[in-house]
Amino acid sequence: MLELEKPVQTIKGIGPKTSEMMNRIDIFSIKDLLMHFPRKYEDWNFTKPVSSLSDGDETAVRGRVYLIDNSKYTSGGKHITRVLLKNDTGFISGVWFNQKYIGKNFKPGEEYIFYGRVSCIYGDKQIINPEYEKVCRDMKNRIVPVYSLTKNLSQKLIRNAILNILNSDENIMDEIMPSDILKRYGLTGINQALSNIHFPGSFHELNEAQKRLKFDELLILQLGLMMERNKIEGYKGISFKISKELKNFISALPFQLTNAQKRVVNEILNDMKSDKQMNRLIQGDVGSGKTVVAQIALFNAVKNGYQAAFMAPTEILAMQHFESLVSLFAGYDICIKLLSGSQSKNKKDEIKYELKAGKIDIIVGTHALIENDVEFRNLGLVITDEQH
Repeated sequence: MLELEKPVQTIKGIGPKTSEMMNRIDIFSIKDLLMHFPRKYEDWNFTKPVSSLSDGDETAVRGRVYLIDNSKYTSGGKHITRVLLKNDTGFISGVWFNQKYIGKNFKPGEEYIFYGRVSCIYGDKQIINPEYEKVCRDMKNRIVPVYSLTKNLSQKLIRNAILNILNSDENIMDEIMPSDILKRYGLTGINQALSNIHFPGSFHELNEAQKRLKFDELLILQLGLMMERNKIEGYKGISFKISKELKNFISALPFQLTNAQKRVVNEILNDMKSDKQMNRLIQGDVGSGKTVVAQIALFNAVKNGYQAAFMAPTEILAMQHFESLVSLFAGYDICIKLLSGSQSKNKKDEIKYELKAGKIDIIVGTHALIENDVEFRNLGLVITDEQH
């Protein structure tokens, strides 16, 4: 089994300088490099006729080397290497600056693929600093990975380093997924997925690799959330009573709750009656009535003698919630205050003092509510209005 935690420098072809460059993009170990997935893929299988290329096209072009010119310089003194490819549809140049050695990589008559963005200058078509590959008899499907880089780190270097990992005689990773799960969801093996995410033979193989790796990522996330939920369920919570006053409040609302609202309210009140901590997400479209459901929970917490906090993502939204609560709870002897970052220091200090003393029943605010100096006397319920 490959030792994935070994330093990246232990990979063939990676010395101290290259290792240092990789460290800049958080690649320290063999595993880090293996998990440095491509940010996109270039399809070198599909090559356009030169005659159909337009300025700005990003494409692959296939042709034979017609001319290698190493003799020119720009007006600013930069050396120019120009390799002219010819095919049945025309000519196109690959152009490199200050890379004299590039010309030695080509021979007239040999067939190459250039990949990059096309520039049209005075009728001539060229690709500045193209990626290139010699066409060989056993060349397979060419879907080429493109990685996030840092200064002086090349795509070729990253690709070769990852190839060295994948071509090692050892297994890369143990398969942790049971075979029945793989079969049930049509998932490819982890080692095949890692190989195909970097060097897919087809877009079908790429899709299958992405499917497997996404499955693993989501499974780990769900297992983590399940463990967190189990941990929370072990915590002792507050057992709230459902008073007659709450029932009267709901009956006095100026509108009838929908069946969905009634169902969610009942679920929340059942949570509040239990001695477990409640951790619940209410999801619904704009205007579906989520706010009134939250207001009912706030009312119940306050009427059980506890304070409640209602946090919103913006001051405008916090003000809207504040005004809505003041209007809805009028006549119920509930003290509601607003705390926001734009208030004066004296005003904020006054509100924080009243909150700590238990004089405020419901505090509405932005992220100012979670500052270190905000203290409650008897906090029983927190509601966060998320905005997406």
